[in-house]
Amino acid sequence: MNTIILATDYSPAAQNAAMYAMHLCQYLDAKLELMHAYIIPFAYTDSPVPLLNIDEIQKIAEDSMEAELRRLKTLAPDMEITTRITPGDVIDCLNEIIQDNAPLLIVMGTSGQGSDSMLWGSVAVKALRTLNAPVLAIPANVGWKEVEKICFAADYDQVSEHTPSTDILNWAKNMNASIDVIHVDKPEKAVTPPM
Repeated sequence: MNTIILATDYSPAAQNAAMYAMHLCQYLDAKLELMHAYIIPFAYTDSPVPLLNIDEIQKIAEDSMEAELRRLKTLAPDMEITTRITPGDVIDCLNEIIQDNAPLLIVMGTSGQGSDSMLWGSVAVKALRTLNAPVLAIPANVGWKEVEKICFAADYDQVSEHTPSTDILNWAKNMNASIDVIHVDKPEKAVTPPM
């Protein structure tokens, strides 16, 4: 079965993204995996020392995950939902999951207020730019609505090598959605798409 990974920090934005991911799981016949990565803060002296008790940090992460799983199971008792809690940087942890499991999609909430990385949240921006898997960043104020169109932005550079075209076509079919391909061309950098 295909898996959608929800990267969560348990924030309201992440909880909103969880709702979105649950709807996507229903449309795409996928299971949901909740993933939380946490950093252990260290004081850097001659010998790095954890600022907090590592067992306490792990316990807080486990308790928070259990509460989120209960919340989601209340909303969708029949949905297959698994969990993963990992120490480390969220992007590094997602990269490991992608290499080991090739998930269908990574979903994460965004809550920023300003421009560029502040608008989307620095973790979401880094995920969109660096992960080798489809990433769907859900703004905190966006609720679920049936997908009618899928917009694919293409630079026409190595499209066949980097485009998950089969996945995109399957998503469109399962959601009864159309696909729009968008390419913004600068005259000095005009590219002819490969046939």
